[in-house]
Amino acid sequence: MLDLRTIRLMNEGDRGLIVITDDAERMRQDDIWRLIRGEMNLKSPITYRYHLGSKPLDLIETTFPARHLLSRRFVQALTAGGFTGWSTYPIRVLGKDGREIVGYHGFSITGKCGPVDWSRSERVDRAFRGSTKTYLRGVYFDETTWDGSDVFLVEGSARICVVQSVYEVLKPLFLTNVDFLPLSQEMVPMSVIPPHRLGGNMGAD
Repeated sequence: MLDLRTIRLMNEGDRGLIVITDDAERMRQDDIWRLIRGEMNLKSPITYRYHLGSKPLDLIETTFPARHLLSRRFVQALTAGGFTGWSTYPIRVLGKDGREIVGYHGFSITGKCGPVDWSRSERVDRAFRGSTKTYLRGVYFDETTWDGSDVFLVEGSARICVVQSVYEVLKPLFLTNVDFLPLSQEMVPMSVIPPHRLGGNMGAD
């Protein structure tokens, strides 16, 4: 497996996470995913409105998985690196006081790969509050389904992945609310994965 990482929200302590709701809540779920995948041509900016949190960071979470907003600094870094598999769409961000917060872009991920192959993950049992909880460690997919983009979305999930070169450019910038985790180290509760997706892990001891 290639050295890949997933982009994660920090969501820690007083990092000032802002979570916002927007005009797109009136969109059908299928259309929201089209927006995330860069398959929509917007005629006008989408307005995102304050929901909760304290201050805008480099990566802003919205009320839908994988639909994030990027700061100007984040976009400039991706652009300067010449990275593929992403685009932006026009937005307006309104703060708690109703005033516009400038310098943000909607984040679309045009790169893609096939679904996770959970049969390749390692099954791990961990004690949790007097019982045992089972996890699958490592997120893998059929490499032949990957389009080779530097930034890409895993089919059937909200998992945004980047190649090593993207990580090496972004990590030293200390972008706020941004973390990276190697796919090989990701732990996912087995209980959240549909049984038909487990493959060889279905009947593991």
